[in-house]
Amino acid sequence: MEQHPSEAPWFYAAFGVMLVASGALVCSGVNLINLSLVTSVVNALLLPIVLVLLYRLARVELPEPLRLKGHYAKLVALVFVSTSALALYAGFAGMTG
Repeated sequence: MEQHPSEAPWFYAAFGVMLVASGALVCSGVNLINLSLVTSVVNALLLPIVLVLLYRLARVELPEPLRLKGHYAKLVALVFVSTSALALYAGFAGMTG
């Protein structure tokens, strides 16, 4: 948002479309509580994918001095697996009610 709209027209166009679509969704009469619950379930179900990609970035793509290594990498993997399992449980519990 630090650039002028003439310098980043695609960003501002996409941002404007998202704002208008969000406003239309809110004004449409959709039950916002149910919408919030659905988005929470989707976030919980997608969290394991995000954590796998984040772990891969930290192990492979970072510059060598910054990469996760050794016991710390194993600890981070354990935390990510535990978090993913809890997120999947919460997501499936949220889907079933």
